[in-house]
Amino acid sequence: MIRQILALVLAAGLAVAAGQAFAQAPTHFILVHGAWHTGTAWDGVVKGLSQRGFTAEAITLPGYGPDNGDPGKVTLEDCTAALVAMLQRQQAPVVVVAHSAGGVVVQQAVPRAADKVAQVVFFDAFLADDGKRLLDSLPPDIKAQYEKTAAANGNTLPVPPDLVRYVLMPGDTAAQQDAVISRLVVQPYGYYTGTVDAARFAKLPLRRAFLFARDDKSLPPGAFRGMVAALGSFDETEIPGGHEVLFTDPDAVAGGLAELARKVAG
Repeated sequence: MIRQILALVLAAGLAVAAGQAFAQAPTHFILVHGAWHTGTAWDGVVKGLSQRGFTAEAITLPGYGPDNGDPGKVTLEDCTAALVAMLQRQQAPVVVVAHSAGGVVVQQAVPRAADKVAQVVFFDAFLADDGKRLLDSLPPDIKAQYEKTAAANGNTLPVPPDLVRYVLMPGDTAAQQDAVISRLVVQPYGYYTGTVDAARFAKLPLRRAFLFARDDKSLPPGAFRGMVAALGSFDETEIPGGHEVLFTDPDAVAGGLAELARKVAG
C-alpha cells in the first residue's frame, strides 16, 4: 500500500512538472518579413524584444536583397524550405511571427516543423485559401497590375513607391515613407504565384494569435482579422500604427508580441 501511495505521489509530481513546463511562455521569436522587405526590417523589434527578456532572429528569405539568389527565379517553395530549415534548428518551441505577405510562407512552413512552434502570430498578414496563391488574395486591380509588372520585369516586382506612400503608409510623414522605401528591395514574383497548402496548416493544434496595427489602411476594415478568424480561435492584441509600424514604432510591435507570447502560459 505504501509503495502504491508513493508511486501515485511520484506520478502526480511528474504530471505537475510536465504541466509547468508546458505552461512556460516561449522566449524566442522567429520573425518573417513581407513583400519587398528583408530581415533587417525587424531590427528595432528585435531590440525591443531583447529589452523585455526575449530573444529573436529575423529571416531574410531567398531572392530578397543582394547576393541572395536570383529574384526572378525564386519560388514560394524556396522561401518555405529556408524557413523550415531555420525552424528545425531551434532547440525549443518558438513564436513564429508573420508580417504582411509573410503569412503565406508561414502557412507553408510551419506544418513541416510543427514540433518547433509554440505559437504563430499573424501581424496584419495575408493568408491564402487552400489551393490558392497569394496573388489570389489581392484585390483584382492590384492583382492585374502585378501580373503586368512582373511580365515586364523578368518575373519580379520592383519597389513601388506609390504603393508604400498611399496604401501602406498613408498616415505617415514623407520622411518616414522615404526612409522605408530606401530599405526595400525587389520582390520575387514567384512568391506570389506558388500554390498554398492551407488545409494542412489549418488542422494543426497550434496556438494562434493576431497582432493588429489599428491605423493600418492597406486593406478594408476587418480583412486581416477575418483571414485569421477563418482558422478558429485566436489570441489578439492591438497596437497603434500603420502597416509599416515595425519601422515607425518597433517598440510598440515588440510590446504587442511580448504580450501575446505571455498568453501562451495562460
